[in-house]
Parts: sequence; structure tokens; C-alpha cells
Amino acid sequence: MAQTPVDSIQADAEEVADTVRVKKKIIVNRTVYVPLAVKTDLFYLSFYGGLFGDKSYYMECESCKEYADKVQASNSSALSYTYGLNAAYSPGKLYFSLGASGSHDRKRFSFVDSKGQSFNAINELKFFGVDFSAGYWFRKNKKGFSYLLTAGASYAWLYQVSGITLSQDNPDQVVNLSDEIDYYPTNIIANAALRALYSISPKTRLYAELYYSYDTRTIIKTNEFVQQRNVYGLHFGIMRTLR
Repeated sequence: MAQTPVDSIQADAEEVADTVRVKKKIIVNRTVYVPLAVKTDLFYLSFYGGLFGDKSYYMECESCKEYADKVQASNSSALSYTYGLNAAYSPGKLYFSLGASGSHDRKRFSFVDSKGQSFNAINELKFFGVDFSAGYWFRKNKKGFSYLLTAGASYAWLYQVSGITLSQDNPDQVVNLSDEIDYYPTNIIANAALRALYSISPKTRLYAELYYSYDTRTIIKTNEFVQQRNVYGLHFGIMRTLR
């Protein structure tokens, strides 16, 4: 019987000993990203000034038609202006604002009486108003231009009347406007506006705003002679983000 040499057995044992199996542990790292809340601006403050003109609606009784026609013929548009500020709350794209404003409604009075004497003056009605509006803000969080469509109302106080007009008793005679016409001291004015805003910094926007407003009732107390104003104007302003 053949015998295996001792040296050969030792060599095989060494070869077996040199074979080592290593089990690798695979580690999988999972990274979970939690999105941060996007900051949304909610509060704004605006300052503005602007110009406007109005086309009044007149209605008169038969007996005062001559007087009303002469008053309308003697008045023409003059440079009228307004100014104000408002604070706004805007969750999402909705928009709500509360503010205060002043307006100077001016008319150019020009009349020549039967004796050839001419009368010229600037008639002025000064109002102070508390304003509320609500609307929708298009492209609010976009860079560049955004657009704001609003509607609302103002509670207005007429605090000063100045100028001259024709006498109702004698349409050929000129008298003080405040003595001749009895105005309502307060009125509610409805309005609508379209504002175009442009971002010049993350917290500042410049804007231009077209607006229309009208008196919800006549501004003159007498029933024989009615005047309701339709106002068309343009505001220029600046809006700042408060938070």
C-alpha cells in the first residue's frame, strides 16, 4: 500500500489554512430631507398720492332746470388730487386693507353775468375718508410684476367747502358756495381698482393704480337739485412688507 509523504500532507494543510473567508457587512445610509416652511409675507403698509377727475350726474326739477344748466356750464374740471395710506393683511393671494385718505375735489368756476362782469375761482370740496377694500393678488410671490384687483368702500367726511357759485334765487348773481348749497357732511363711496406692482427689493414694491369710485347718494341735501360724482383717477405709491 502506497503511503502519502509527510511533507505533502503538511503542504496541503498550509494551503487550507491560507484560505480565509471574510463576510462583509453592508451598511445602507438613508438621508431624510425635511422641507423647510416657505416664508409667506402677511402684512404690508402702503403710501400713495394721485390725481383724479370726476363727471357728475345731475338731476333737477323742472323749476330749477335753468339754474342747474347754468351751474353745469359755469363749472369745468380742475386739477384734483388725493393721498393716503393703508395697512393690509394678505393670507395667500387674498388681500384685505384698512386705511385713511384725503381728497381735494376741485372745479374751475367761470361765469360772466348780464352786466359783463366776469367771475373766476377754484371751487374745492375737501374730504377725509376711512377706507376698506378686499381683493385678489395675482403673481403675488413672483419676481417683477404682480397685479392686485380690489373693490371696497370709503366712509367720507366733507370737512371744508370753498369757492363761489350762482344763486338759486337769482342765477345771474354770484354767492359763496358754502352759503348757497347745503352738502351732506358724510357719504359712503364705493370703489374698484386695478393695481400693477413692481418689486424693486424683497420688501419694497412700487405701484400704479387705476381706480373708479362713485357716491352711493347725492352729496347735496336738497331733493330739487341732485349731484352724484363718478370719479376716475390714478394713484402712484410704494408698498413695504412689514412681516
